Amino acid sequence: MKLLLSFVNSTISLAGYDWNRGEIFWSIPSSQFQTGGICYHNSDLWVSSDNRVVQLCSNGDGNVTTLSGPHDPQLHSLHFINGDAVGVADTGHSAVRIIDKHGQ
Repeated sequence: MKLLLSFVNSTISLAGYDWNRGEIFWSIPSSQFQTGGICYHNSDLWVSSDNRVVQLCSNGDGNVTTLSGPHDPQLHSLHFINGDAVGVADTGHSAVRIIDKHGQ
């Protein structure tokens, strides 16, 4: 079994881990991309990073939603609320932000 793992406050941001071999086979360093959380929904991968949520679609398309506010957003933990929206914890604003799954 292979897993995709996200790390916060680590030198590695995203890693592909082979459970059977007990080893990381792929990774992205946090110096290139800082992951706050990941979520898989209806064949799409969602990743939060600092002030943006990235949607990577199974068909190769993607969407990026950039959030702003009076403070720097710090986006973590993605969870689907229903079929049309994803909630993301914004620890920079002590809030849950709601994003339409179509990036709107």
